[in-house]
Amino acid sequence: MLDIEKELKDKLLKFNDTLKKRYKNGSGFNVTLLNLLEQHVGRLTKLSRLAPQQVAAIAPKGIVAVDGSINTAGSSYPHYVAVMRSMAQSTFACHEPIYKYEIYSPLFEDKDVDINAEVDGVPAAVQDENRRSAHMACLEIEAAIEAIERMAPSVLMMDGSLAQFRIKCRDTWEKLYRLVLERDVLLIGVVEEIKTAIIKQALKDYLPDDMKDMYDRELIFGILSPGQMLAIDEDCLGQGKLGLAACFMRTSMDPHPIAMDMPAEQSDHMEDMAALVYALTPQDGRGIPLWLDMVDNQVRITNQMMEALIDEYIDADLRHRLLVAKRQNRDI
Repeated sequence: MLDIEKELKDKLLKFNDTLKKRYKNGSGFNVTLLNLLEQHVGRLTKLSRLAPQQVAAIAPKGIVAVDGSINTAGSSYPHYVAVMRSMAQSTFACHEPIYKYEIYSPLFEDKDVDINAEVDGVPAAVQDENRRSAHMACLEIEAAIEAIERMAPSVLMMDGSLAQFRIKCRDTWEKLYRLVLERDVLLIGVVEEIKTAIIKQALKDYLPDDMKDMYDRELIFGILSPGQMLAIDEDCLGQGKLGLAACFMRTSMDPHPIAMDMPAEQSDHMEDMAALVYALTPQDGRGIPLWLDMVDNQVRITNQMMEALIDEYIDADLRHRLLVAKRQNRDI
């Protein structure tokens, strides 16, 4: 056991050294990088901290936040069931929250599929993961559409990039897209975990060799000051963001940036929406607007809740036959 622990320790230390080498030039390059961002990626702006009355002026009909949650019971593909829930909640207490639910299981979705088969090189289990993610995205968009029709907010704030909603659930997304433009509802997607590579593409001729493989999250970690926004030039966004406007910003003392996107037709409101997100975010938080965080907490399907639902509504013999993993019956 001690030998195994030593081997693991050595591998972790080696990984740590690799990370240190990867980021060794970061702090010394910060000022240069900030200048490069403004010259080749977008426009840097210092956001004002909005007062409550200014927030009310920007969103006189309230703000709706939309988020979703998914949890699964069972073993490996295809013997599992997923419970999904989306939620839309307005800052105006006169509106009741909207909930949407869906049950998903590949036992029904994929009854004619060979679970060991690949389609275009993609294993069936990965295809199933993509379908499940698409169902979740559609459920969130459906909650957003109903919220516009019932609550008529000034601003609709979604958890995650609008580009991903469009990719995963195009038809329902198009309905939402048309609706926000028709009803003059400002739509924004707030992205906590940035996974894009916009900056390294735009600055490939300017970055040091050891920074050319870094993603946006790594490159602008700690670069922006609290309240600073980088509005990304349209020609830097690429096909994935076609029809959308986007920015990076730092909204708290946390050095990690967040991202925001919105329909290109509404891009004149980008700075107002970024200032709104900044105003709604606790300075000592992780950078996400408090209202979106509250909806995230309320919509979450916990493991305890999932277990109680399965125990209550799925017959014991069916649970054991389809949803109980063999490892749960181990004696040691």
